[in-house]
Amino acid sequence: GRETRFLVSEMSARGVGHIQHLTTVTPPRVGVVLNVGSAHLGEFGSVEAIAQAKGELVEALPEGGWAVLNHDDARVAALAQRVPSGAQVAWFSLDEAAEPPDGGLLVQALDVSADDLQRHSFTLRAQGTHSGASRAPSAGATSCHRPSGSRARAVVSAVIAEVSMVNFSGAA
Repeated sequence: GRETRFLVSEMSARGVGHIQHLTTVTPPRVGVVLNVGSAHLGEFGSVEAIAQAKGELVEALPEGGWAVLNHDDARVAALAQRVPSGAQVAWFSLDEAAEPPDGGLLVQALDVSADDLQRHSFTLRAQGTHSGASRAPSAGATSCHRPSGSRARAVVSAVIAEVSMVNFSGAA
């Protein structure tokens, strides 16, 4: 039979413990947390409870897994403390002045512009290290043709691509 090589699954929740349960059904190898905001405040009761629930995703990562976290959101950045030993953290940022925390992998969008149809173009820069190996900064131009939030989504995609090269190409 066929095996699934890649699966992207959004883990939604209406309370603490829901994401933890979903990670037993679909165990993540890469977990992405974009933000901790107030959009689901009614269901959770507090922003702290939202952060607690979203942290369940990174806690479920296996050895060799990756947490992809928003460097620009302090609540998301705090989730790095909940990443299990053996898993790693990759950061994304829309702040050109951001530095990789503790020498970790950081991917940024630089030289951002949008045309009259709100199609964004920018250069992606990856800097820092992962797996204890030195990583030379890489850069490449890209564009994204999605409206609102396209910059963040494209940067996250680039981080996942960087992480995938490590996880799936046989590299350490």
